[in-house]
Amino acid sequence: MKRMNSDYENELEARIDRELKALPPMQAPALLAPRVMAVIAGRATVPWHRRAWQTWPFAGRAVSLAVLMAAFGGLCLAGWELTHGASFAMVTQRAGGWFSELSVVWRTVSVLGDAVRLAVAQIGSGFIIAGLVVAALGYAAVLALGTACARLAFARR
Repeated sequence: MKRMNSDYENELEARIDRELKALPPMQAPALLAPRVMAVIAGRATVPWHRRAWQTWPFAGRAVSLAVLMAAFGGLCLAGWELTHGASFAMVTQRAGGWFSELSVVWRTVSVLGDAVRLAVAQIGSGFIIAGLVVAALGYAAVLALGTACARLAFARR
């Protein structure tokens, strides 16, 4: 099977190649080349600070790296000081209260899910499938009745 598929793919590739080589060369629109050349020339005249960081002069890269490292160090120090302050303990305590409330909700949802799972196991899947089929048929009947009523209401007499 793999061999036959490979032969077909090779034949298809060769046919596509022949068809593409038979096509005449396409001409670019007359305004395309000047626009492309203008974009290329415009990129060469961009100031160094607006180009990619790797193309900056060495001094500019060194200074910007030093500034970024100092800013990162300052953020790390501020984060360290913030986590060891008295206000952080209060915020942590308040967040802990919120999470404890969320854990109560999660536990309730979990218990309800376990109850549904046990009910499904006790009832049996045949009864559940029959109930879903009856519900789908009821939905279809209500939809059909609504459509019939709408057609009767808007029928031209």
